[in-house]
Amino acid sequence: MVYIFFMPPWQHYDEPNHFEYAWLISDRGKLPAATDVDIQMRAETARSMIDNDFFRNIGFLPDPTDTSKPAWIGAYSQLSNPPLYYLIASFPLYFVRGINIADQLIVVRFVSLSFYLVTLLAAWGITRELTPVKHPLRFYLPVTLALLPGFADVMTGVNNDVAAIAFVSMCLWGCIHLIIHGARILPVIATIVLTILCVLTKETAYVALILFLITTLFVLLGEKHRRTAWILISTGSAIGLVLVFSTGDATDWYRSTAQESTTRSASPQAVVGDYVFSIEGSARNTPHWSTSLFQPLLVGPTESQNRGSYTLGAWIWADTPDEVSTLILGNGQKRIFRRVEVGMEPAFYSYSVKSSGTKGERMWVGLDPEPLNIGNNVYYDGLVLVDKSISSESPPQYSDGQGTEGVWGGEQFVNLLRNGSAEQAGLRISAWLDELGASFLPDNTRPTLILTYLLDWNDVSWHYRLTVWRLFRTFWAEFGWGHVTLKGHSPYRVLLVISFAGIIGFIVWLFRRIVTRKDIHWDVVFLLGIMLVVVWGGAISRGVLYLGQNRLYLPVARYAYPAIIPTLLILCIGWQALFWWLYRWKKTSSLAPYIQMALWLGALMVIDVYSLFSILAYYSAGA
Repeated sequence: MVYIFFMPPWQHYDEPNHFEYAWLISDRGKLPAATDVDIQMRAETARSMIDNDFFRNIGFLPDPTDTSKPAWIGAYSQLSNPPLYYLIASFPLYFVRGINIADQLIVVRFVSLSFYLVTLLAAWGITRELTPVKHPLRFYLPVTLALLPGFADVMTGVNNDVAAIAFVSMCLWGCIHLIIHGARILPVIATIVLTILCVLTKETAYVALILFLITTLFVLLGEKHRRTAWILISTGSAIGLVLVFSTGDATDWYRSTAQESTTRSASPQAVVGDYVFSIEGSARNTPHWSTSLFQPLLVGPTESQNRGSYTLGAWIWADTPDEVSTLILGNGQKRIFRRVEVGMEPAFYSYSVKSSGTKGERMWVGLDPEPLNIGNNVYYDGLVLVDKSISSESPPQYSDGQGTEGVWGGEQFVNLLRNGSAEQAGLRISAWLDELGASFLPDNTRPTLILTYLLDWNDVSWHYRLTVWRLFRTFWAEFGWGHVTLKGHSPYRVLLVISFAGIIGFIVWLFRRIVTRKDIHWDVVFLLGIMLVVVWGGAISRGVLYLGQNRLYLPVARYAYPAIIPTLLILCIGWQALFWWLYRWKKTSSLAPYIQMALWLGALMVIDVYSLFSILAYYSAGA
C-alpha cells in the first residue's frame, strides 16, 4: 500500500505504455491493434509525466500541445503483449473514466497489488505442502516475500509482470500439490487453467508449460512408478539433445540471421584456411534491427604509437557482382562500416577508425551484407581487427591457417577477432527449433544466439559479472526504472553477505538431510530446480542480444521474479537453518524460535525503512 502512493506516477518499468494498453481496452471496449493510439490520452499522459518530473535527467520534454502526432510516453509500445493482464486492469478503469490520468494510474496499481497478494498466498500454500504444521518456514517465506523492497516496488507498478508472477506462483503450487497428493479432479482442473492463464499473460510465464508437463508425467506414473518417470526423463533428455543440437555454424559468432544453412561453409575460394562465412542475402534477421552475425569484444588500447586507432579488413565476394557492406564496427555510439562493390572473386577491403582509446573499451564487430540484389549470397573470409592504424593497401599475411596473427603493412599484429576465418565449427540449435524459439522469446532472440552466449562465457565473463550484479541489486532493492538505488557506499555488499549466508546455510542443510537420510521430495526438488534454471537462465541471457548493439542492456530482476518463490525458499531455508544452529549452540530456551522470528522481521523492517528513505531522498532532491 505504501509503494502504491510512495512511488511517483509513471516511475516503473514502461509503466506509461502498460497503462496505455489497459486504458485503450477500457475506452474502446475491445483489444487494440498494435498500431492503435489515442492522441488526447497520450497528450494527457505526457503532461502528467512532465508535472511529476518524469523527464529529470532524460534531456528532453515531449510537447503535449502538438496534436499532429502522438506525444512521447515511452520508447516501447506494449500493445503486442499477451492481453490477459490488461483486460483485468481495464475493468476498474471503466468506472473511473474522466478523472485525472494520474489517479487512474493509481487505480490500476491496486490491480497489481491484488496480484501481489495472490503471490503471497501461493508462497504460503507451497510451504504448507512442503512442511509440517507450525514449521517456521511457513512464517519465513511469506513474510520475506511480503517485505522484499525490490519485489514490492515491481508488484505495485502497472505492468504485466505482476500477473505473470502471480499465475506462475499459483501454477507452481498446483503442480507441487499434484506431485505430493496425486491427481484429484479440482486441483487438476485448477492447475490446467492456471497454466493457460500463464500463456495468456507474458513470455516469462511460459515456464508454466514445462512445470505442467513434468508434473503430468510424475502424476500419471504415480509414486509406485517414480523410477520409471526418472528413466523417461533421462531418456527423453538424451534424445532431445540429439534432436535439438546440430553443428556447422562458425563458433564465437552470434547469429541473428534466419537462414537455415550454416553460417560457415567449405569453399574452394577460401583465402585463409578452407572455410568462409556464408550469409544468405534473402534471409531476414530476428529481430529485424539486429546484425546477421556479430562478435562482442572488450579491448583496451596498446602501448603503440597509434593508440586509440583500429583497422578492420576482410576478403569479400558474392555469387553475382553486387554492392554490400564491409565489416561493421560498433564503437561507443557509432556503427561504422563502408558500402563497397564486390565481384565473384575474393577481394580485400579494409578501413581504419579512431576510437576513444579508453581501457576496457566495449566494441563489437558484425557481418550484415545487405546486398542490393536481395537473393545474392555474400561470403567473407580472413576477418581481421587490429588495434593500430594500417594504411597499406595490401592484405595481411597470416602466419597460420586460423588467421590469428601475421604481418600487415610491414608490422606484426595479433587479430583481436576470434575465429576470424570461420575455421572452427560450433554448436547451434536445429533450424526448425531455432525458428520456433525466435517467435516466442523476448525480442525474437534466436535460441542459437543464447547458446553461443552460454558457450562463450570465458570471453564475455565481464558481461556475466555486470549482469549478475545488476540482477542481484534489483532483486533486493533498486526502484523505479532501476535508477533509484539505496543510499550509502556499501548497502548492497551487506545484502550480498546476507544472501551468501542463506545459500551456504541451504547447502549445509541439504547435505545434512542427505547424510542423515531424511525424506526429501526429489521430484519436487527437480521441479523447482528446472524452474530456477529456466527462469534465471532466461533473465541472465535477456541482454545478450545487445552485445551486438551500441547500447548495452543489463536485465533486471523482474524477469527472474517468476521464480521468486523457489529462490526465496532456498534463502529462507538457509537463514532458518543458520538461526537454528546458532540457538542450538547457545542452548537457549523454548523462546528461541520466536526470538529468531522477531530478529528476522526486524531485519526486514530495517531494510524496508532504509529503502523508503532512499526513494524519498532521490525524488526530494529533484523537487
